[in-house]
Formats: sequence, structure tokens, C-alpha cells
Amino acid sequence: WLRGVGWYAAALADVIGMLPDEYEEGRSSLVEIEERLFDGMMEYQDDATGMWYNVVNYGPELRGSVCGNELETSGTALIAYAMMKSYVEGYVDDTYGEAGLRAFNGTVKNYLDKAGLHNVYISSGVETTPEGYLGKEYKTNDAKGVGPLMMAATYANAAAAYHSSPVA
Repeated sequence: WLRGVGWYAAALADVIGMLPDEYEEGRSSLVEIEERLFDGMMEYQDDATGMWYNVVNYGPELRGSVCGNELETSGTALIAYAMMKSYVEGYVDDTYGEAGLRAFNGTVKNYLDKAGLHNVYISSGVETTPEGYLGKEYKTNDAKGVGPLMMAATYANAAAAYHSSPVA
């Protein structure tokens, strides 16, 4: 479930940034965990949009659910936030900054318009199958998506300024 992974990534980025200098060894351990998480997520990043599907490791081929496995904005924004924040703060390299920018830009380009932010999955709950996670609908302007997009936006300009070839 994308948003669950997204909150984990965002929390890691926040904790890493808050650790005092005397905890450098702990910070390094957390950065290693974060990089493994980012590497795993980048395997499933949609080539066309830079975003992720709601049930991350299935993509659009997941069938048998009420609404289907779609690109999802809240979790994508959380992952983008974590990648860009960690990049801007100097804990990860340009690869992750670029992936975060692609995710943020893809979300804005494909799912944000005058009506608001679309494709925010309302809730996944606790389920036991990938199909079980997709039994609810996608909404527009739900706070679970708008808030994370605003979080990601706070780092997008800085990440683009630092990145050697920003994605437009």
C-alpha cells in the first residue's frame, strides 16, 4: 500500500534531518535504510509519469477490485517529499533527488488542475490481499493527498535548483 510506505519514508526523512550531529552513526544507519527503501520504490516508479500505483508492486495489471490499481497521488507525494528533502539536506545523492522531482512533477502535471488534486485513495484499511486494498474509491481534494503534496512542494524548487538537469 503506497501511502503506508510513503508515511514511513517521510518519517525517516524527518528523523534523519532532526538528529543532532553527535548521532552521526545513527543517522548513517537510517540513511542506509532510506536508500534501500528508495531503491526498492524506484523499481516500481511509473516510467511515463514518475508516480507509483496504489498497490506498489502490482501496477495497472491488478484486477478484481472495485476501482482498480491506479496511480495514486497521496503516497506518490509522500515518497517525493522524502526523496527531495533528503536530497536537499544532503543525505542522499542526485539519483534520489531526480526521482523525487519526477514523482512530484508527474503528480502536478497529471492530477492537479483547477478542480484540485485528483486520485487520492480514500482508505486502504487492513486487508490480506492486494485486491482487498482496492475496495474503496479515489477522491479529489482529500486532505490525505493535499497535505503531502504541500509537503513535497516545500522541497521541489530547492531540489530542482540543486539537480543537474531538472525534469520539467
